[in-house]
Amino acid sequence: MIFPNAKAGVKKLFAAQILNLISTLVFLAGAMLTVFVTGELSPEKNETAFFIFLGLLAAGTVLSVIGFIIQIIGLNQARRDERLFKKAIYFVIVCAVCTVALMFGNGMFAKIFSGIDEVSTLLIYVYIFLGIYTLAESLGDAFMQKGGKLVLLIVTVMFASALLMQIVAAFIPYRETIVENLDVLTYLVEFIGYITALIYIGMANRMLSKAQ
Repeated sequence: MIFPNAKAGVKKLFAAQILNLISTLVFLAGAMLTVFVTGELSPEKNETAFFIFLGLLAAGTVLSVIGFIIQIIGLNQARRDERLFKKAIYFVIVCAVCTVALMFGNGMFAKIFSGIDEVSTLLIYVYIFLGIYTLAESLGDAFMQKGGKLVLLIVTVMFASALLMQIVAAFIPYRETIVENLDVLTYLVEFIGYITALIYIGMANRMLSKAQ
């Protein structure tokens, strides 16, 4: 079998990507809760909504950390066949630290870690896509090579936009509704990026499965 380590690793990256997608949906639900519930319910119900929000935050964080662990394992396997995957491991660790820090921080502290997380997430995908591109080149798969360029462009735009919204939210005069809406938009943009990455990693998984 050609590239057995990369095949096993990319399969785990696909599973990790699904967890990242789910965790983003959970965080999105929490962000939407703050937009549509805060200020519209009685104090008693607001308290209930707050605990629901904390539960969503905790669930999203746990899913993210599990996803990071699987991602590291997958990248460590894949790097044995393509060394570009190794570089992504460092940024996965940074993202994991940021995710845990965000659970306990708020205000400017949270915005700084959110920005670091966005940049690190983008770099993770840059090296994953470059690794897949190199494997596709070795296998002579022109379709995956062209797809890799397009996916990298889309994901870069999505996460760069998310980073820009994080910066705007950090420096504009504080308006609760504006900041909360930007949080929702950030998660929506990230969701598009994760979906795009999931599709391409899934295609890479099939490419490597067919390689003999």
